[in-house]
Amino acid sequence: MSTEYQTVDEWFPILGWTDLPNFGLIHTLPEAKQFIANYYAPAEVERVLHNFFVGLRGEYQLLNLRIMGAPGAGKTTFLYYLKALLEINPELVVSARYYIHIAHVQALIYEGKVDENEVLEDILKAFTEFFNHSGLSEIAEDFNGEGTTKRRVRKFTDFYKDNKKKFRKILVYALDDVDNATDDQVLDVSRFLYEHLEVASVKKWLSIREVTYNAIYSAQTRDYLQNFYTDRLPFPSISLYGLMSFRISKLGKGAKNPFSEALCQIVEDVHLGHLRLCLSTLRNLIMDIQPKGFKVGTDIAVIRKYMEKSSYITFFRHGVFPNIHDPIYRMFKNIPTLTEILLLLKHTSRTDEFLLGILNDVISAKVSSIPDMRNTEYRITSSDFNDSIKFLIDHELITKTGKARCILTSKGEMTCAVANTPYFIGLSQEAMGHPVDMDLYWKIVKMRVDYNYMVLDKLDWYREGQARGKAR
Repeated sequence: MSTEYQTVDEWFPILGWTDLPNFGLIHTLPEAKQFIANYYAPAEVERVLHNFFVGLRGEYQLLNLRIMGAPGAGKTTFLYYLKALLEINPELVVSARYYIHIAHVQALIYEGKVDENEVLEDILKAFTEFFNHSGLSEIAEDFNGEGTTKRRVRKFTDFYKDNKKKFRKILVYALDDVDNATDDQVLDVSRFLYEHLEVASVKKWLSIREVTYNAIYSAQTRDYLQNFYTDRLPFPSISLYGLMSFRISKLGKGAKNPFSEALCQIVEDVHLGHLRLCLSTLRNLIMDIQPKGFKVGTDIAVIRKYMEKSSYITFFRHGVFPNIHDPIYRMFKNIPTLTEILLLLKHTSRTDEFLLGILNDVISAKVSSIPDMRNTEYRITSSDFNDSIKFLIDHELITKTGKARCILTSKGEMTCAVANTPYFIGLSQEAMGHPVDMDLYWKIVKMRVDYNYMVLDKLDWYREGQARGKAR
């Protein structure tokens, strides 16, 4: 095998792997027992599970739930884990039995609107599965035989309500994947469920991101959902390092984790804790980074340091960090507006005319230090400045905290830390093919100024101007 182009399986003997670990979802595993064995439940999740199962004791102990957590924290997997546990380990819940049907809200939407008939069809599907699971398949077949969809749903609900002793379990209708739906769509689905699945002994659950519920939904929507899904179940965020260590351990006793806690934290910060994206990035790292010179028995600490150092190449190639030096992102051909704004935001959160003034001061200072540019003036306009701010927000490098204030995100801080380094500049130049017409641009990028001093100096000037204005 050529040492120039190595393949991912050359890592296997070095790390004690027999194959790649699972970097994807586990709720697609075909067997419930296999799924349960591969579910990562650290102490904080075990605590949620324990308290949850205590709450399942007795039909009237558990109300309708809002399962709330961070993006990609594992809420969907948690639902499937509960479903699997309750199906194959009923002894976990001593005095109650639950059957969970998981509905995906996108399947209930047609041409941008919630289709009432699709909701009814999914309710029918849930009842049919539940009746079959309860040994009442002949009754389910009979109810599905004739009548409108709405009428068939009514047959199921009436029978379930009037014949509770015939059922060993309680039906739970869990609504998932709501974060890509609008608040109006989620509201419409919930209203249809309230109308057609009003029977109290069918429990209704909603799995949703905390940020979607609190920051995106209207007060009216939140009020309705809170009254419909009355109990709030906070779902904890899971450590990427812990999850990856657990999954790698499934490869065998001697399997090593090449991803350090520090690297995992960086990946978590970049993806704002979204585990699905984090796992995909770790997979890209092990695929892209070649095990040059490592042998079986190499200290894992050495390997982890190597992975950390090499990770930025993968971040760059896979677009985790945008190439903010690329000409397509620049308002002016020779001015690194984006990087200068990021560097200034390390020292101030203002994004109004105050920051624009400092930005132009920085650019003037840099340009005037270049011999053949001393008589050239570049001024960034308010329009171009606002376009740059929008780009940085859209690429999750900064986030708004007020009308004219922004702060760097974790992703922005990391981009800021490497953007003007020789290492990152080299990667950018390589990606763009070393265009010769960017020589002046790179000179400006590499020029150093004291950003903190320039912010403080501008602030003093700004305050003095305000004071003079008041004195008049």
